[in-house]
Amino acid sequence: GVSAHPGPADAGVRRLVRLRTRDEATHIGRGDTVFSTRNGGFVEGEREQGLFVHRTRLLSLYRCFVSGRRPMPVTLSQVRQDSWLGYYIAAAPGQDGDADSPDHVAQNALELRISRVVGEGMHEHYDITNYPPEPVRSRLTLEVDADFADLEETRGERQQRGTLDRRWRRAGDAHELMFDYHAQHRFSHQGERGTAHVRRSLTLRIRNDGEAPTRRGRRVTFSHGRFMAGAGP
Repeated sequence: GVSAHPGPADAGVRRLVRLRTRDEATHIGRGDTVFSTRNGGFVEGEREQGLFVHRTRLLSLYRCFVSGRRPMPVTLSQVRQDSWLGYYIAAAPGQDGDADSPDHVAQNALELRISRVVGEGMHEHYDITNYPPEPVRSRLTLEVDADFADLEETRGERQQRGTLDRRWRRAGDAHELMFDYHAQHRFSHQGERGTAHVRRSLTLRIRNDGEAPTRRGRRVTFSHGRFMAGAGP
């Protein structure tokens, strides 16, 4: 499973997230948390897309790859206001033919199922099933990034400039990719002057039943074991 949690700096702040409804976008949310994606189910770095808590965007990029290729969507559905299910197919590694052809992929398919729930952060399960008769070895990669932009900044030019640190660590039976953001700006208001500090954090917590995931830059990769017909990783 994959979970994304805002840091303590966001706790206790009650501000609503208001996103414009777009035909090419999908929204799920609960309370002050909203996850906005393209209709394909992922965040491509576009305006008003991402995981928002109050009026701050935490995740600004979020997409997955199966053995280096984007999976093809089959059925995507919002189950409730706060939950979503997606079914995708991807060509099994080592298959001959056009791995980008839907007809070919359907005959030699790995099925990827994603279940997603938004609440105090976001929680997901990824399940991969191998349908070809022979066992295969596959990789699931998540590409993630955070920018901590204000909602209005996602619609136009970035106003605040800060520093963003990324850390990767093992935490018990999970691995965590941690984002820590710090910005400061000078202000003058009604005779008062000073420096305001903005601190935000996000933790992406990942658990996997197989081999431990590895991280390289913005990508976290799971190297799965052998798949048998009808069995998950």
